[in-house]
Amino acid sequence: MTTAIICTAILAAMLLVLGLNVSRMRGVTGKAGGSQFPSDPASGLLKAIRAHGNAAEYVPTLIVLFLLVGAPPSRSR
Repeated sequence: MTTAIICTAILAAMLLVLGLNVSRMRGVTGKAGGSQFPSDPASGLLKAIRAHGNAAEYVPTLIVLFLLVGAPPSRSR
């Protein structure tokens, strides 16, 4: 179970870091006068937004799976 909790913590921290990166990129883009809603695929802000969005989609499912697989087997009587 310890491994599952460590993996869960790493995934949660990764999601937090990706969210902070989006905020940082929005600040940089805003100071430079760029758009907060980029459509250029090469835009660093768009890449950061998509990375955070993809992680936000898959991390909760992975957390549940890690905790289910890492849970000790139940004892039936």
